[in-house]
Amino acid sequence: MIYLLVGLLAGLIGAMTGLGGGIIMVPVMTIIFHVPIHKAIGVSIFAIVVNSSIATLSYTKKGYVDIKLGFALGQSSIIGSIIGAMISGLLDEKVLGIIFGVILILASVQMISPLKDLMIEQELKIRRLSPLYRIKNIKYGIALSAIGGWFAGMLGIGGGTFNVPVMYLIMDVPIKVAVATSAFIIMITSSGSAWIYFLRGDIFIELALFMAGGVALGSYVGSKIGLVIRNKWQTRLISLILFIAAIRMLFG
Repeated sequence: MIYLLVGLLAGLIGAMTGLGGGIIMVPVMTIIFHVPIHKAIGVSIFAIVVNSSIATLSYTKKGYVDIKLGFALGQSSIIGSIIGAMISGLLDEKVLGIIFGVILILASVQMISPLKDLMIEQELKIRRLSPLYRIKNIKYGIALSAIGGWFAGMLGIGGGTFNVPVMYLIMDVPIKVAVATSAFIIMITSSGSAWIYFLRGDIFIELALFMAGGVALGSYVGSKIGLVIRNKWQTRLISLILFIAAIRMLFG
């Protein structure tokens, strides 16, 4: 039951902040429950597959998923994720902890950076130009998606914090389409890397199912709350929590 609640919290925070559940689940499992980091990453990726599949289905029904763009970026992303998953199995737990700690610090800084304001300005600019967006810098997007997939497969973080800014700020994709298409890409990416972790024995199925159920419910609730709550102090608190977790991952 406790793992279901952890998944619920991860999904809730992930949906409200756009960080994704993986960046919450892995530190909680390793720091609080002392799950080996390779196993924690495997469980996280399994939960992300389930969650992103549900999100993709929902977004597709609303017409927000750009299937063509998703396949274009997903092809390079899944290659990166499989390579990342294979590399993860070769790395020492301490090394993985350090890499994850650095990613947590970057996510913490992103939470309190002016990036979100820049994204809002970009969205208004796109809407003024045309109601039908035009994708730019597709080659850069494909290359960067491979890098994002590599990190996602190695660390079990999904990749939404990487995909959305790339599509939104570099490729001029509207935010709703970027978020929805990112869920589609994550579904493809995580499915590929999940097999690597499963074949290696790094996924506790029972634990993963509890986490996945919690994340799915938390994401649904978090997406609803996120529509009505915009609190800078909430954002700063989450940023602080991520930073503390990062220090624990780096020096614990």
